[in-house]
Amino acid sequence: MYTHPFPRSSFAAAYGEKSGTGRSAYGAASGDDVATFHKLLGANGAVLSATGISDHAAFASAVTSAFSGYAGAGPGTADKYTGGECRINAVSEQAHVAIAFHGGAVGDAIAALFSLTGGAPVAAFKSGGLVGVYGSGAAETADAMCKTLSANVSSALKADESLLKRAIAKAKADAVFNASASSRAAAEASAWAAMNSGFVGEAATIAAYDKLTVADVKKGLEAAVAGGVSVASVGDLSRVGYAKEFKF
Repeated sequence: MYTHPFPRSSFAAAYGEKSGTGRSAYGAASGDDVATFHKLLGANGAVLSATGISDHAAFASAVTSAFSGYAGAGPGTADKYTGGECRINAVSEQAHVAIAFHGGAVGDAIAALFSLTGGAPVAAFKSGGLVGVYGSGAAETADAMCKTLSANVSSALKADESLLKRAIAKAKADAVFNASASSRAAAEASAWAAMNSGFVGEAATIAAYDKLTVADVKKGLEAAVAGGVSVASVGDLSRVGYAKEFKF
């Protein structure tokens, strides 16, 4: 439910364009790219896949020779959320802006809260560990749109107990629906699963949200905002503010 059109830019802003999380995994890779990947991230758990290989033995031998020096050096470390921005200027009459935070353990509830405090032209989103709000419109009114995005977050920070409870209920309903759809899809794929699964995913999801409190969501949102904002923008950015200009 929660998406926006250019999530890779949000991850680049949040974790840095050179990080494994912020850098796009798509596109051709050169030998230097592979060496840089290994230097920054290591090779533990890496998977090499290929298609169109006519001589598997020769391919396996080449891989063994080329990657023999890529021995693991212990568990890797997760990329650190830093906050920041990614601006992609383009010739356009439109401006698209997404502001995001690291949602932590209550990211789903925060995204639900953003959806309740927002409204057109603002939309809440959740992508990976990021949660935030997104807006798009005419470039000439982009400054007003940025203020609206900031106001959405400010309203969420000031949410009363009633609104926070509604956010938890909405997040729970969305999660149960997704768990149910996933469980049923798996069950339909196998008669044995259909007879024995009992859709345990729904029960576990319900139990988790029943333990979530208003205080948990409020504290989680405050921590997310304190951790710094990530701003991703695409289009005519002449009237789009920089990350430091977004105040909550």
